Amino acid sequence: MAALPLPDLRPPPKRTHTDTWPSLHAPRLLVVEDDVQLMPLLGRALHWVDPDVVLDWATDVGQARSAIVENEYRAILADFMLADSDSGLSIYADCRALQPEARFAMMSALPISLPVDAVGLLNKPFDLGRVRDFLRRLLDPSD
Repeated sequence: MAALPLPDLRPPPKRTHTDTWPSLHAPRLLVVEDDVQLMPLLGRALHWVDPDVVLDWATDVGQARSAIVENEYRAILADFMLADSDSGLSIYADCRALQPEARFAMMSALPISLPVDAVGLLNKPFDLGRVRDFLRRLLDPSD
């Protein structure tokens, strides 16, 4: 099953007649999180950071693996504990094998150990400002 797309929460873009097509090379972010109530918060924060980014949402490891096979991601943000008793860390190997250039980060309410090359840990609960700062760092390839 493919990742669930996030509903577009942005206001309609102001475009001219020469700028009617979205970029074919817009960066993509995959969020692996089973709590769909976080979707609007993460979506708003992400589109504030980069209005062109495409956000894919997976609620379990199976959906995440399918998404990683089907799409190219700039970054993957995975929750540590998922409802199906699996861990977001279990997709780390797939991420590194299939998309070694993708930046990888975790989010959790628990203190956890991160993979050596992970960008960081987004601690739950979180607020919009902290999520924005974290997503900015996650999506910035120069960081």
